[in-house]
Amino acid sequence: MASSTPFEKLPVEIIISIIGDLESPEALQSMIRADSHTLRVFLQNRDLILRPLRQDVYHQFPDQNLTQAAVACRLRQIESGVPRQTQTRAHADEVMRPLLSQSPKHLSVAQLNLGAISKPYQLFREAETFATGFSRDSWRKTQDWVYKDAHEDYEDHEDQKDLGGRLPMSLRLSRKEHGQIQKSYLLFDACRHTLNFTTSFLQDYDVPESSSSDFHIPYSFIYQDKLLCVRAFQTAFRFVFKEYEHLLEGIHDRIAYSTHLHRPDIKDTTWLLQRQEFLNRSFRDHLQFIAYLCSQGYYLLLESQEMDDIMMEERILSLYMRFSQLKKHSLTCPLVVSAYLEFSFNNLCHGADSRREFWAIGGFMWDKERLLQFGADGSSLLWELNEEVFGPFVYHGLSEDESENEYD
Repeated sequence: MASSTPFEKLPVEIIISIIGDLESPEALQSMIRADSHTLRVFLQNRDLILRPLRQDVYHQFPDQNLTQAAVACRLRQIESGVPRQTQTRAHADEVMRPLLSQSPKHLSVAQLNLGAISKPYQLFREAETFATGFSRDSWRKTQDWVYKDAHEDYEDHEDQKDLGGRLPMSLRLSRKEHGQIQKSYLLFDACRHTLNFTTSFLQDYDVPESSSSDFHIPYSFIYQDKLLCVRAFQTAFRFVFKEYEHLLEGIHDRIAYSTHLHRPDIKDTTWLLQRQEFLNRSFRDHLQFIAYLCSQGYYLLLESQEMDDIMMEERILSLYMRFSQLKKHSLTCPLVVSAYLEFSFNNLCHGADSRREFWAIGGFMWDKERLLQFGADGSSLLWELNEEVFGPFVYHGLSEDESENEYD
């Protein structure tokens, strides 16, 4: 009798070897779903096959970042279990706040099954994409910040981008820099859920004379300093906000210059009205819509960027219509959709003064070796501001583990 699948004739060892060469848990899931014999081999050798995937999770999220990744994954699981259209603000507060207010639980990687392993893998891929874009943007803006501080006529220069030239990212991200940027993304992805029921993470915490103990931050983090965690979230939020803003500008321009907007032969009036409503949104709506998109996650942006122009436009218009509907109902309206946040956005995304701008762009994440590229004066300026804004513990924390015990 002929073999029902091409894998049945292969030795088990060969099949396990093929499985081991797959790039992701999702690829393995697809393979065992498509082939019953491979599924049997997997079930008979589950621990052997999953061991390297579990080990990868440890390497992908070093030190305390693994625990923070677990918090983000648990919150995503809660998020996916409730339809967004029916989730009330009170319910989001009830189910999400406890997870963010209690001491984070240790993730037992050795117990993860295949489906559970795929969650941190996905989060890691997002964090890596974020780290690439964020590091380039932050390094460019850090250089602009240093140059602007040294040249009083910076704001009056016709082409600020050309001032002083740019230092390339010639040094690869150090382990500590990469860990700090990853930490910032993990905090963003976990704490973005709070935007459903509070805007506390978007408030201004910049008081140089104060320490973290002067602020009431009703959340628990695996990391040592709460205030630094809030600032790391805000740094990531600024970057994601700007990325969404750039995406919306492109869609706005394409719709505005599209001949379809004014063609009388287009019969889909609903589609035309949606485009017109999107074009005519107020400045406040524009800001709050971007904040709403941020609350939905960075992965939504990554998915949209993979689409062609038509699909991307349809996706964003659909989200804008959902946003508009949410605004009409106080019970289901996320707080970030209804709150007046223009002042906060100005501080977070533009930097109201030198100190705010420094931490908003993520300048505090760079190692001393990288900052020395600015020369003695530039690097000293950055270190002095780092101490002024965060206290002397911060830059030591960038070169030392924040805690000897990962789960203190």
